[in-house]
Amino acid sequence: MKLNSKIIDRAKQGGYEVGVNTDAEILLDHLFFQALGKAMGWEYQTGKKETDWWLHNWHSFIDHLASGGSVDEFFNNLIK
Repeated sequence: MKLNSKIIDRAKQGGYEVGVNTDAEILLDHLFFQALGKAMGWEYQTGKKETDWWLHNWHSFIDHLASGGSVDEFFNNLIK
């Protein structure tokens, strides 16, 4: 599994500091999803608090993997 560099760059725009984390560690890091949500403006898309939407998308990601989906498939759909 290799995390798409576009996704990491987006999260960096939102303030995420990657460091030497593996892709798996990044995907389990709530700060990654918070920064990604900030960079993508999730809080402005719905009028809900930012916390609601980064958490919603993190849970959607976990559900997607649990149902047999891939990391690439999830994030490619997310950044369309």
